Amino acid sequence: MTTEAGQTADQRQDDVAMRAREARIERLLGRPIPSDQQALVRAALADNDEVWAAHAITSVPDGTEPAFVFTPTRLSTTTAAAGDHE
Repeated sequence: MTTEAGQTADQRQDDVAMRAREARIERLLGRPIPSDQQALVRAALADNDEVWAAHAITSVPDGTEPAFVFTPTRLSTTTAAAGDHE
């Protein structure tokens, strides 16, 4: 369905989502995104979406994860006392 402005419902939804993401960035920055950078931010977000979508279709078969060994060790008393364990 297309509106009189020529946008489909999906395009409107994408615009709303993009504005929400921009608002979140502005909250994190503590300031508005300058108008001369808004297009760059939208382009970067769109690029991230494309990369995510491309990787989302890549299937990773079970059992192909890299193997690693985790060996828990106790903190030494000096490390624990210094607070360097966080």
